Amino acid sequence: MKFIMSIIGKAVACLYISVIIISCTEKSTQSNDQKKVYSQMLFERQGGGNIIFTALFLSSHDSLHVNVSRKEFRDTNIQIILIRNSHCSGLFDTLFAMLHGDITIDGDFRQSALPSGTWANLYLTNGNEIKEIRNIQLRSTLLNLEILVHARLSASEIPAWISEMIETFKSQPVGNPPQSIWQYEYHGQIVYYVPPQCCDQFSVLYDASGNAICAPDGGISGTGDGHCPDFCQERTNEVLIWRDSRSR
Repeated sequence: MKFIMSIIGKAVACLYISVIIISCTEKSTQSNDQKKVYSQMLFERQGGGNIIFTALFLSSHDSLHVNVSRKEFRDTNIQIILIRNSHCSGLFDTLFAMLHGDITIDGDFRQSALPSGTWANLYLTNGNEIKEIRNIQLRSTLLNLEILVHARLSASEIPAWISEMIETFKSQPVGNPPQSIWQYEYHGQIVYYVPPQCCDQFSVLYDASGNAICAPDGGISGTGDGHCPDFCQERTNEVLIWRDSRSR
């Protein structure tokens, strides 16, 4: 079996942290008709730094959808979209190739048997099928994804006024559509977007302190109040903060 390991760059800043992205691929020797394709990667860290999330590509391998289901021993539902950039490109390529069966996931990795500490388990899943990633070099590369997720979560801590807004929405009848709150980066700042309600109501865009900036869309024309017409084109780093899960 032939091993190919390419070291991409040096320590780089990615989402305000320094990350060494190592594209470390052990090429699969399977023929194309034998390759096993998986839908997503499951990451589980138990013990210190507890976090559980899944990662899968959406319409292309330039945007990675991450769903955090557990953090610090508490169940949660945080959705993050990570966008490919020059610093994270190697990691994206490795993950995409692995999900499509182009990298061998078998290997010699064995989890520590110590009774305390922290343990990271990485799996590939497809429906009810699950297989652990034991390729040591591949694991080393994929662990960088945990760093990126933590960085995004740290940048997405919910302000108190957002928590109060959520409680207000919960106390009201279910909206049409159900209320949701989204975080973005827009013109160099963190902003929060509440989509418009039916019918012909404005959406609201807030700054980090909870001050209303503008109405990006909604209203009779559907184009908002005209004070931030480039919002939908210029916004980046989408994070779903909260969505009303109640049925109408």
